Amino acid sequence: EEKVDPKIIEEKNKSKLSRIINESPLYEKDANSPTLFYVEIGPTLSISNLYNLSHRLVVLRLTGTDLSKPSIPYIESLRTLFLDQCKLKSLVGFPLYPKLRYLNLSKNSLETFKGFPVCPDLEELDIRNNKVDFDIDLALAAIASVSMNIYNGEKIKEQQIRKAFSRSPLVGYALRQGFPVFSNEKGKKGNKKNSLNN
Repeated sequence: EEKVDPKIIEEKNKSKLSRIINESPLYEKDANSPTLFYVEIGPTLSISNLYNLSHRLVVLRLTGTDLSKPSIPYIESLRTLFLDQCKLKSLVGFPLYPKLRYLNLSKNSLETFKGFPVCPDLEELDIRNNKVDFDIDLALAAIASVSMNIYNGEKIKEQQIRKAFSRSPLVGYALRQGFPVFSNEKGKKGNKKNSLNN
């Protein structure tokens, strides 16, 4: 079989994503188009009702949208979701997206994984700059992803994966039920001890 250069595949994927992004609607009335794959809520587009969005979306960017909780619609085809800087305090109500591969929850006010669904196919998670610094092994345990390879912008090491999956499944369950991730407040240097590691 003829081998395809991975760089060529990557460039094709980037090109495809660029075309999808350029098709983002400018007006709310166009946000439920059946052929729409990308929506970015922001200065150019305001959505009064997120449930009016197309259910064929692949990418949804809600960066900077004021959401006290993740009250967003279930979209089966969704693969990429940006919820950074959304003032999120809780993940309760977060839908289970079966095809989700990338999730950005950075720069919110999250303290636990309460309400987070199991995401076995999630490949990349960014949860930096929240009220606590989530340890990678506990994040992996909570999300239960066997596909994760990037966490907070860094490639995950094999020993980190082994540590996460050496834990009892009850640890992940407890985290998703709201078990406190850390036992003390954020220090001046941002260092904290994990309550499950004490």
